Amino acid sequence: MIIGSVNSMVFHLLLISMISALAQPTSEAPKKEILVGVNYFAGWWEALPNKWHDSTGRDWRPDYPGRAPLLGMYNTQETMDQEIRAASGNGVDFFLILWYPVHTIPNPEPGLASLNAGVDQYVHSPESGRMKFAIEFCNHDPFVVKTDEEWQRCIQAWLPALGHPAYLKIDGKLFFKFHSLHHLYKHCGQDINLCRQRIESLREAVRKAGLGEMLIGCGVSAHEKIGAGHPACQLFEFTTTYMDVPTGDQTPRIIRMKKSPTMPIRADWPMQKMRFPISHTFQLAGTHAPGMIPGRVISSPIVSSGGMPWNR
Repeated sequence: MIIGSVNSMVFHLLLISMISALAQPTSEAPKKEILVGVNYFAGWWEALPNKWHDSTGRDWRPDYPGRAPLLGMYNTQETMDQEIRAASGNGVDFFLILWYPVHTIPNPEPGLASLNAGVDQYVHSPESGRMKFAIEFCNHDPFVVKTDEEWQRCIQAWLPALGHPAYLKIDGKLFFKFHSLHHLYKHCGQDINLCRQRIESLREAVRKAGLGEMLIGCGVSAHEKIGAGHPACQLFEFTTTYMDVPTGDQTPRIIRMKKSPTMPIRADWPMQKMRFPISHTFQLAGTHAPGMIPGRVISSPIVSSGGMPWNR
């Protein structure tokens, strides 16, 4: 959904630039070397409590009358249909839809299951053929997949979407992203072999379903250097950064903000001078090619180890 000039359903612009050609050729469009996509967060449900109300239950929308969504107040099928038309008509090639293992949360709050409505609404949209979509598995806390049973439940939930004709393929392979390598490692008990087993079981399930091969990547720290010895190169085929903005001034900054729904993104904030969650960069882990976004190459040494042994 679009709030003023800020698209709230696509918090982060993705620019994917890979060494090889990226898009599957179709009869409708020529092969592309660069695909542009946006993250799709389906967290705007109608049932209370929801994100339009603060912790006291007060609706904060009247405080920002100029930011009413233009294509729908909530994540509904109608909203998805309109957003696909709007995005595909303005240069967007795909949605990278955030998917959460909500079944791992004990006593979930009302509406939490709606976090995954985006995938269901896309595959059921009559507009789905206008562009592509892919899944980003949001494996950060508190969404912790601990057991093989929980992991298999995730895979079975993904298979119908992976088989959809609009699912994004790169060189014929199904594109899939783990939100965080570090959380995968943590949730697998810091067992790199279990990490590998989980990933391979996903690939095998996809093969058995007759869906072919996968191109699987993961998110890493914004300043993390991905070298030949990094486990990302052993487990995945590409890496991404999630909270990184290219700026002329490369001085590291820490931006601390009060977590409150009454403080949405300010249009007058000096975005060009601060680090902020707005973009992805991609790099091929297998070839260690740096991911690029305008004005910057992500190849600087690690700044924060995150407690991972390969950064010590």
